[in-house]
Amino acid sequence: MTPQRDSAKGGAQRSAVFHLHGRLTDFLPPESPPSFPYTFRSTPTIKHAVEAIGTPHPEVGRVLVHGREVGFSYQLRQGDEIEVFPVEGNWLYDDSPLRRRYRGTPRFVLDVHLGTLTRRLRLLGFDSLYSNQFQDSEIASAASMEERIVLTRDIGMLMWCDVHYGCWVRSQNPSQQVVEVLEHFSLWPWIRPFHRCTVCNGLIESIDREEAKREVKPEIFEYYRNFYRCRSCRRIYWKGTHFQRMERLISSYTDSFD
Repeated sequence: MTPQRDSAKGGAQRSAVFHLHGRLTDFLPPESPPSFPYTFRSTPTIKHAVEAIGTPHPEVGRVLVHGREVGFSYQLRQGDEIEVFPVEGNWLYDDSPLRRRYRGTPRFVLDVHLGTLTRRLRLLGFDSLYSNQFQDSEIASAASMEERIVLTRDIGMLMWCDVHYGCWVRSQNPSQQVVEVLEHFSLWPWIRPFHRCTVCNGLIESIDREEAKREVKPEIFEYYRNFYRCRSCRRIYWKGTHFQRMERLISSYTDSFD
């Protein structure tokens, strides 16, 4: 493999050795070894270096230099031996020199390629912001201003400086994507099925049956006893055949956790 190089100019050329572990090797060219030299000039930070070799910083869980844990601001030195590990476990809420703990319940912003994943995360109760018109700058702004976790099929999106928490979704299959995200962020304890509207992301609440009577077809009203409404888009829900299909879908995800 050709040694990786820093793009900075000026100063004597120096080198370090990087070792990527686990799923971080997904960001290397096919059949590339996980250990390789990295040449650089000036004093690049670890964050700059890992992204120069193609690894987005939100995917990094630990960095060791000569066996000592460091943060992203560490500046490379001649002869450094650097081990880079992926995030794992309950990393959102663990103490780390790389990022501060996540605050509150996990909430997401997704790129334009992940519409089906968005609906399924909402079905599981997760606050998931999405628009098929989103620009990268809008996703980065939501990540920064609302502390949302970025889910994307675009590796470059995770390299924005405003993105602190995120994941490159590997699979292109929506069902596999859901399990991938649940496992990557250890989301199982946060699942609250049928808590959010799959259409607009609003919260769903129970409503009086007589209130529903004015808006649903008579045959629906006569057959079903319980009705629900999205607070945001005002859409009415009831536990029809679609509900049973969604229950089976949810079970397929929760069973994978068991």
